[in-house]
Amino acid sequence: MNSRTINLDDLTTEQRVQLYELVDQFHAENAKPKVWRPMSDDLGWLICEDGGISKALNLEYDLDAFAQGNVFQTRELAEMEVNRRAALQEMLLWAAENVPYEAVWDGVKKNWTLTYNPLSKRWGKFGSVPGEYEFHLPKFASKDDAERFIEAQAANLEIYRTGIK
Repeated sequence: MNSRTINLDDLTTEQRVQLYELVDQFHAENAKPKVWRPMSDDLGWLICEDGGISKALNLEYDLDAFAQGNVFQTRELAEMEVNRRAALQEMLLWAAENVPYEAVWDGVKKNWTLTYNPLSKRWGKFGSVPGEYEFHLPKFASKDDAERFIEAQAANLEIYRTGIK
């Protein structure tokens, strides 16, 4: 690429506007996308049906998998997602066995859901009307059930939050 020094003081207003537009156009055309997507030269890593991880090989197939949230830029990110999914499954099974929940869709009775507070670095619970919030984590019929879950599943909640086992 050729380089050239331009003294902005020597440019007319019209030339400056044109220069700024060209610079903006250059940045727009050469900017990397903010969200990584599989490309023909960098397909990423795929979580297989058996939970294993492999290098993505086929752009058409892998774009479909990416659209479903199943292709990751690095092997490490894919491994973290496998850990998160395993922890979530364990938590859902524990909740089904220990704190069964049946939604009441009357729009009045509260159900309890979990949230993570990054300031206090703790999981908490809050009540909401059924259907108001949709999370992957279980919902609970009572505040006590939510507290029991947090206590019993602390390790899995941390894996779910961070992806690190």
